[in-house]
Amino acid sequence: MKWVNLAAGAAMVAAGIVFTVMSGGIATPATEMLIASGIGMVIAGIGTLLSKGPLTGTTTTHRGTVDPWTIGYGRFATGGTMVYVGEWGVKNQWCDMVIVLAGHPCASVDA
Repeated sequence: MKWVNLAAGAAMVAAGIVFTVMSGGIATPATEMLIASGIGMVIAGIGTLLSKGPLTGTTTTHRGTVDPWTIGYGRFATGGTMVYVGEWGVKNQWCDMVIVLAGHPCASVDA
């Protein structure tokens, strides 16, 4: 099922080209968006085909405001949930991030 994005994107590009030719070569905004989104899906499909699957043995931080609480016991590795990102300074040279690691007090964060 890895090839679905690639096939759907190729079909969208082809449909956009067909609609453009059928309209006498006048590309409407709808056909331009169809072709552009199809190209994006083709690129995503190629990336999916080249990937070896999800990473294992690592933790990742994801961005979201709502997430189930992580409850850890003993030493554990977690990526956390990024709940706030703020850039400031001249040309956004500084970045503030708030990452929630667990839903309870922790003795320490080692790394």
